[in-house]
Amino acid sequence: MNEQKFEHFSSFGTAFKADRCDFRNGVTVTMPQGLPAENLMSDVSEMIGYHAHHVYPHLNQFSGYDCIAYKFA
Repeated sequence: MNEQKFEHFSSFGTAFKADRCDFRNGVTVTMPQGLPAENLMSDVSEMIGYHAHHVYPHLNQFSGYDCIAYKFA
């Protein structure tokens, strides 16, 4: 599953996309214009929780959530 694409759309409208489920090449973040910082952080937490519960258990290896490179679009 490491090589599969990852997409998640969070509650406040932030989109998270990665070309790999193990986030080796980073995660592109596209957030709605004017989104308050606290809502962005809520969306990031939601995405990490989703990944930890639904994707992480199926990965062969994963560097950890502290190693994700976020790219803001």
